[in-house]
Amino acid sequence: MRKAVEFFRSTVACHGGYLWRYSGDLALREGEGKAGPTMVWVQPPGTPTVGQACLDAYESTGDEFYLSVARDAAYVLVQGQLRSGGWYYHIE
Repeated sequence: MRKAVEFFRSTVACHGGYLWRYSGDLALREGEGKAGPTMVWVQPPGTPTVGQACLDAYESTGDEFYLSVARDAAYVLVQGQLRSGGWYYHIE
């Protein structure tokens, strides 16, 4: 599991955020449509879902690495929060 999360963190993530779907070669990146390399998704199964999965992994293993990946996801969500307190469906 750690090897997979390390790959996602180092190769797939954009500033700690994630989209809905990626092709095996990462050429195709999708949210509710094609997405560029600097876009992350706020709606599940994007960034919040990956962050929650890493929190679950941390709770199960006690390995701080998973907590740090979850924090990365949280930080990108904070950066994308609107002044109103809500979020748009993606963060660029």
